[in-house]
Amino acid sequence: MLSKYRKIEFYAAGLKFSYSKTVWPKKRKTETVLPTEDRVILLMIQNCWTNFVVRRNECLIMASLDIFQHQPILEDERVLLRPIQESDYAILLPFSLREPEIWKYAITNSTVAGEENLKQYLTNTLTNRIDKKEYPFIILDKQANRYAGSTRFYDIQQTNSTAQLGYTWYGNEFQRTGLNRHCKLLLLSFAFEEWGLERVQFQADVNNTRSIAAMKAIGCVEEGVLRSHVPLAGGGRRDTIVLSILKNEWYGGVKKLLQGKIY
Repeated sequence: MLSKYRKIEFYAAGLKFSYSKTVWPKKRKTETVLPTEDRVILLMIQNCWTNFVVRRNECLIMASLDIFQHQPILEDERVLLRPIQESDYAILLPFSLREPEIWKYAITNSTVAGEENLKQYLTNTLTNRIDKKEYPFIILDKQANRYAGSTRFYDIQQTNSTAQLGYTWYGNEFQRTGLNRHCKLLLLSFAFEEWGLERVQFQADVNNTRSIAAMKAIGCVEEGVLRSHVPLAGGGRRDTIVLSILKNEWYGGVKKLLQGKIY
């Protein structure tokens, strides 16, 4: 039996590989089979490559950076968002005392109305940042040169590349001024383009029609309603509407839509 130069091709993880060697084929009826040692070599190559790809993909599944190490400060010509600090108590106190209606739809432990609630609010969110659950910002309106409110990323799941964006509030003077859209453009651009998230989720009380309209206006997709979801600060329970933006939606038109509403 004459030897032949064999070129063997196979696919692993979507890539084509070739393995060539002079072999002595064995005849089994009409089927040509490789010698045992060559089959072992092929299996080793396939397994090694597949394991490499699995490990690589596990890394790619995670967010591109750790927000808690990166500690972003976001800014454009209209607004600056920086990490909230304990010393911001004095900045936020006037809103807490004079505009309690801002938190009409607040759930338990999220209202900022009143001195004690504000203290607890700051303690909770700063503790959650240490525990890598939330990343809260204070919002500076550069046009007015005044602090305007707060927002945060929460329910952060970096291994799943997801987070929620919410706990957003603005003083009455800063509502319906376009400030929120600047904030959302900065936050979502960071989330999808730098942080590497695949999904950003939003929630609201189903009765908070103004907030829901604002979220839909920037491209959020309604997913459904969680009935009797969480207790309200003022008593009773709320039904929660869930919306989201996905990375492919962001690049597929949502970013352009939001930019068009600003510029």
